[in-house]
Amino acid sequence: MKSKDQLSSATLIELMEKQRFGVEYQPIISIESQEIYAYECLSRFFDDKNIPIAPDIVYSSLHDSPLSLFQVEYQQKKLQLSYAPNNVDIFVNLDQDSYFSTGTLIDENPFLKLFMDFEQSKITVELIENSEINDAIMSLSMIDNLSLLSR
Repeated sequence: MKSKDQLSSATLIELMEKQRFGVEYQPIISIESQEIYAYECLSRFFDDKNIPIAPDIVYSSLHDSPLSLFQVEYQQKKLQLSYAPNNVDIFVNLDQDSYFSTGTLIDENPFLKLFMDFEQSKITVELIENSEINDAIMSLSMIDNLSLLSR
């Protein structure tokens, strides 16, 4: 590892090549009825000893390589949608840097296509929080593009 908050390039490459990642679905439960009304789709990562690696550390480390960030995030979203529970709304997190790393916004963006093709239930896309003003501007643009999902 580079530091406490960064993975080495070798670790990231190995994680990607061996696809040491998976997904987890956490239920969102109604306080009133105690029924599950949605699931949050979460990314999970593991080292070569099958020990969990915190997703924020993986994604933080991937930010140095936009295309790698896109590849991992896109594979995660495909997994999350492929195994999502049927007929229950889902929430997915999406990093705007991975969204914009493709260089396309609306019709050709792979994330938008992936989400629009999902027909099992309603998807709510949650933007990963960022505090820089440029990130906020990108977030607004991304929200505008993703609003196509609700049309």
